[in-house]
Amino acid sequence: MHYEHTVRGSLMRTPTLEIATEILLHRAPRPPFLPTAADPVWKLIRPAAGHLAAVLGFGIMHPEVRAIVPMTWTAYHQVGARASILLLRWIFRVMPTAATDTPLARNRRQYRHLIGRYRRQTSA
Repeated sequence: MHYEHTVRGSLMRTPTLEIATEILLHRAPRPPFLPTAADPVWKLIRPAAGHLAAVLGFGIMHPEVRAIVPMTWTAYHQVGARASILLLRWIFRVMPTAATDTPLARNRRQYRHLIGRYRRQTSA
């Protein structure tokens, strides 16, 4: 209820939102995990990568929040968001956990593994 009230009452398009959307869609910065040597490739793919990031990011928003974003949301975007989310879910299911874990989850998994080994050694 509070969220709905906030969405309808106090959210608005701001210059900061417009600038951030413009950068995302047209001049997305190279992600920090890509080396500087990847700049030429990044400059080629950044329009598509920025568009994908916008579609995924805006696609999960409340429709009334998405309405204030300075990007026209179409049925094409909706289908693209749903398809991309399904694809990402599948990718995360088939990838090894070492590649998909957050650092905290990775540490927790390693901790459980070490505790299991310790318990097996002490019970033998």
